[in-house]
Amino acid sequence: MIGIGLGLTGHALAGSRPLIVLSGQTIDDDSPAGSPVATISMENTTAAPWSFTLEEDAGGMFALSGNALVTGSTALDHDEVPFPRITITVTAGEHSIRQSFVINVRRPLPALPLAAGAKVVGFGHSFIQRGGWAIVAGGLPKDVATSIVRGVLPWIRLRDNRFNLDAWPDLTNNLGQDNFITGAFQGRGGDHVVREGNAPGTLGRTPYVASLRPGIVYLDIGTNDISSGAGVDSPRKMIERLDRQLSLLRNQGIWTVVQTITDRGPWPEGSEKASIVAGVNEWIKAQATREGVRVCDLTHAGFNYPDFDTTLFGGDVLHPNPKGAERMADVLLPILQDMVQAGDHMDLSETAVLASSNLWSDAAFASSSPAGGTGASGTRVSTLSISRASGDSVATCSVEAAENYKRQVVAFTPSGTPTGNRHEEWRIARTAALTLSAVAITPGVDWLESGIHVELNAWEGWLSVYWQMEFYNNANAQVFIARGGLQNADYTTQDLPFATEGFAGWLKIPPFQVPVGIDATTLRIATRPLVVNINRRVSGQGIIKISQPFLRKCADPRPAWNLA
Repeated sequence: MIGIGLGLTGHALAGSRPLIVLSGQTIDDDSPAGSPVATISMENTTAAPWSFTLEEDAGGMFALSGNALVTGSTALDHDEVPFPRITITVTAGEHSIRQSFVINVRRPLPALPLAAGAKVVGFGHSFIQRGGWAIVAGGLPKDVATSIVRGVLPWIRLRDNRFNLDAWPDLTNNLGQDNFITGAFQGRGGDHVVREGNAPGTLGRTPYVASLRPGIVYLDIGTNDISSGAGVDSPRKMIERLDRQLSLLRNQGIWTVVQTITDRGPWPEGSEKASIVAGVNEWIKAQATREGVRVCDLTHAGFNYPDFDTTLFGGDVLHPNPKGAERMADVLLPILQDMVQAGDHMDLSETAVLASSNLWSDAAFASSSPAGGTGASGTRVSTLSISRASGDSVATCSVEAAENYKRQVVAFTPSGTPTGNRHEEWRIARTAALTLSAVAITPGVDWLESGIHVELNAWEGWLSVYWQMEFYNNANAQVFIARGGLQNADYTTQDLPFATEGFAGWLKIPPFQVPVGIDATTLRIATRPLVVNINRRVSGQGIIKISQPFLRKCADPRPAWNLA
């Protein structure tokens, strides 16, 4: 509330100055003329009756109706005038008070559930950033990975196809550590809510995120503020920061799923930091009834004392490992599903995958041949090669029918060798490379998407299973790579969480573009489009079933994200 109050002390209550009070100062910009904004009243005065005059109406955006402030004949516009100023004068006889106010004009919230394909943005600190990257070399994209499963959003993409979680390189959006990614991934390592130190602050980054026009922002922020934020020595300061952040996103007409803050192993139970976390989390949980807000409550999922589970974290006991990120997805996914209608963002129907538009010419895996790659025996799909790239385990291959296509089955038997690396790599590839000219892929013009369906049995030996498209130049040098699926960046020390339930689903690479200027000529799917890392020291047998690979042209994702 901004303004100056004037009046005679004889009409004021002792020790106080008369004030004009509005019952509210926010309104959505789609409100029609005559919509109520606030009731006007007086405080700290006995003078009556008062009459009200609107001296400044923000160019006709507001009007008076008795003692009520309502919207006027001029349409509200959050984009052009998000904080219009009005001035109200009240009089009682010869006494008057004049006071100015700023009204918060917000974008309206879309009705839930949102349509399938709704854009979801992960916004916050390193927990988001560690789920995807876009590395640039020589001013051009080099490596795009959007499915690193130590982050929660890749698990959401793996489990449900209804959400638009597209991400791609953007040379103008460096999220720190030379991570030039945009779209669904807006996490910056070490970030705070406010700008301080090396942290740009999510408040300062909100206009960019809002410009993408997401339907939902998944907000994971606060642990770094508590760790090193100036003056954050109690829950109050952190709550003030989060309250500002939630209000700013609501002003933009964006639904927010705010996540509770996780404890850190270095913060013992009962310590000052852990106590702040607990206090802030109680406030976050109370926001479940706040307009435009849903709460992702992890406080009983192993991320907070007294139930803190160190097996959900990497070696620093701070950042989630794949098991921890999957546990987060267990809580987050039902919330998002309740907010977005069932449907498909990417067309994964069998008819679409096996259609003529699929640049992978043998998507049905039509014929079979003897397997003969290093370490492999049995039967393979004729257009595939199956080979061990490191280690000393063996694999038995077979082919099984599945309606109008076949599945490649590979059963890995670990060697049990106790020395050397615990991990070994297997590559399942096409038997021949593709030239870009032969399949009519034009760098810098065509957008592509790719994927493959896999089934993994319940086994403790799975370390990483991912799908990648590698592009090479005439000098046989890799110049660009796009990856998707179950990419475990920490596979040398961390396992995939499939020991008891396994996995079945699509490993997807969302829309990507081969950069122009890197002289890419060949798609090297003869090397390792499907990479499988296993733990050769465990017992049992790991069985993977592979089917329906696709590579196809798709629409440019940027217009949907307001970036083209």
